[in-house]
Amino acid sequence: MPTPAPAALRRRRGGLCAGLLGGAAAVVALIGCDLPRDPGGTMETVRGNVLRAGLTEDAPWVVRGEGGEPGGIEVELIEEFAAAHDARVVWFWGPADEALRQLERRQLDLVAGGLTDDTPWAGRVGLSHAYFTEPPRPDSEHPRNHVMAVPPGENGWLVALDKRLARAAAERGDRWRERLLAEAGPGPLEPAAPPEPSAPGSEAPR
Repeated sequence: MPTPAPAALRRRRGGLCAGLLGGAAAVVALIGCDLPRDPGGTMETVRGNVLRAGLTEDAPWVVRGEGGEPGGIEVELIEEFAAAHDARVVWFWGPADEALRQLERRQLDLVAGGLTDDTPWAGRVGLSHAYFTEPPRPDSEHPRNHVMAVPPGENGWLVALDKRLARAAAERGDRWRERLLAEAGPGPLEPAAPPEPSAPGSEAPR
């Protein structure tokens, strides 16, 4: 079978994109069909520049040092994500609702701090896939499915974040789980050691 000419390949590519999207969106697809896209241009704005990250303290995911410097599991993940885009991180501390409100207004590029997939902000900002499931804490009966948040509609940015988080979880998930168990102590995360059995014939002290 002869190899299609470049023009035929372009027509075939455009037809495929148009078939996938249909309607007015097909016009954009004909340009390159490079989905997913960022309507707000977050990826391009951050690359080689600054990633604005909102943080809420929630150890061990996000920890605030005595001087206000950030640390913790998710801080490390954000720093690695920024480095992958040749960007430096500028941190903004605040309550979760305020950080997510600023994210919704596109005043931040990413928010983290123990966020879970059951957040009431799910319909207002973009959420990553749950990249790690934390066993129940002593004060909760339910596991926590950890996510990070991005501005609404920034699908390219979100896909890039999902890939980074999934890779990190595959490599370090066991270490995170061990750390959580060590910091939680006996409780729902780890059963307390059973009492040692009494020696045969011994009586309990009165």
